[in-house]
Amino acid sequence: MPKTLAVAFVLSFAACQQNTAGSRLEQGPYTVKYTIRTSDSSTSGSGPKGVDVERIRFHEQYVVLETKEGRSQLLPVDRLVDFRWSKRK
Repeated sequence: MPKTLAVAFVLSFAACQQNTAGSRLEQGPYTVKYTIRTSDSSTSGSGPKGVDVERIRFHEQYVVLETKEGRSQLLPVDRLVDFRWSKRK
């Protein structure tokens, strides 16, 4: 699947299933794998093992990943190249 199509799918899915005004919460635990554009010529990401999170909150302009320890990470939607999550066992 092309990168832009994968991101468009994620954004469309998030927009269709909002559960609060302007956002949608997915309650985990999840493992999230993502790649984000950091400049015109480079990307950064979660690494092959992904990031373990308890909650994912989708907003129109960004995605917030929340860990069990209470840390949060904000990912701007317009910079996401790839974003996937799966239920953690």
